[in-house]
Amino acid sequence: MPQQRSYLVFVTGVLGMLAIGLLVPAAAQERSRPPAARAHPAPADPLPEAKRMLELGRYPRAVTLLTAVIGRGEHLPQAYKLRGLAYERMGVPAKAIKDFSDYVARKPADPQGYILRGDAQNFNLEHDAALKDYTRAIELSPKSAEALLGRGLAYAGLERYDEAVRDYRAALAIDPKNAEALASMGRAYMLAGRKAEAEHSFQKALQYETNSASKKQVREWLDEVRTTATSGGPPPAGPTRGSDPQRPSRLW
Repeated sequence: MPQQRSYLVFVTGVLGMLAIGLLVPAAAQERSRPPAARAHPAPADPLPEAKRMLELGRYPRAVTLLTAVIGRGEHLPQAYKLRGLAYERMGVPAKAIKDFSDYVARKPADPQGYILRGDAQNFNLEHDAALKDYTRAIELSPKSAEALLGRGLAYAGLERYDEAVRDYRAALAIDPKNAEALASMGRAYMLAGRKAEAEHSFQKALQYETNSASKKQVREWLDEVRTTATSGGPPPAGPTRGSDPQRPSRLW
């Protein structure tokens, strides 16, 4: 239990740093601009500018523009989805969940809405709710590797590792080179104490992973598995309920 609590503290710190890392540069950039540059004239249609702000990582500005769009009752439900993405990248999952819920209410047949809300719920450690959304997305789009991966992450957050591995395998059957699914499966094996399977999954993930931060994390996990296997020590402490860290956009 002490190991689990320390793991949760570590994960919470990592997620906090990720959120701050997204939010602080954007806010600092906005403050550093001269007053004349900060006086934004209202565009006739703020949506294209809001999309550009999202691409540039200026999430607070994107939120301001999208709030204006929503206030006008224009570009719905797309504006809710985009503002939800901005809130999520700012590290404000509760507001992201609300916007994604508004999107789902208006487009209940779109699996992407459930996936996005599930991602935000996973980030907010609401894994039971995330399971329901990913399951609904899979019902609407059975070949969605993204939905299967998300549900696997939710199962892993609930320490239901066998079910997580099942969904990761299903995602890999659709997309065999999905590095996120391979790394996530390795993590589930690792936390379940299945070191040989974890090492194999991490090695395969490194073959396909292109994100440098993700590669670094997978290598660290691989080293940890090999160290515990050599020392004969216990498997690494698993997360407490719903605390497995997320990737740059979703897992770590």
